[in-house]
Amino acid sequence: MVDVKNKVEGMEPVTDDVKALRLQAQGAGALGHWLIQIDSALSLSPAG
Repeated sequence: MVDVKNKVEGMEPVTDDVKALRLQAQGAGALGHWLIQIDSALSLSPAG
């Protein structure tokens, strides 16, 4: 259980960065919309 907690805590800064980037992209209008779509597609693609 401690390992899971450590992994989640390790991912939190990355998640916060992604949220910040999404907010910046949303503020960019149409370009931001497409950047979010591309980011979502890349995030869902299987890792090598």
